[in-house]
Amino acid sequence: MTDSAPGNYAGPQPRPPAAFPDESNYKETAKQIERQQSGWIVLWGCYTQQFVAFPLFAARPGSIAVGYRSEALISQMRHIEQGGRVT
Repeated sequence: MTDSAPGNYAGPQPRPPAAFPDESNYKETAKQIERQQSGWIVLWGCYTQQFVAFPLFAARPGSIAVGYRSEALISQMRHIEQGGRVT
């Protein structure tokens, strides 16, 4: 049996929130981005406190845009649209 002690996970670690924000603003921002950037599903991750976008077009496998700020997310989305891969 392996020990799964906290901190052994090698993947990306979310920033712990200083306080739980009013998520309705972030969810509304995600909806606005989705309306402005056709071809994407955009969500606000309440646990990770990041925006996440999934392409609805034929992108490279594993292409997912993630950002703490909407500007960073949109930048990654454009990179993926141009054929790059961000995970």
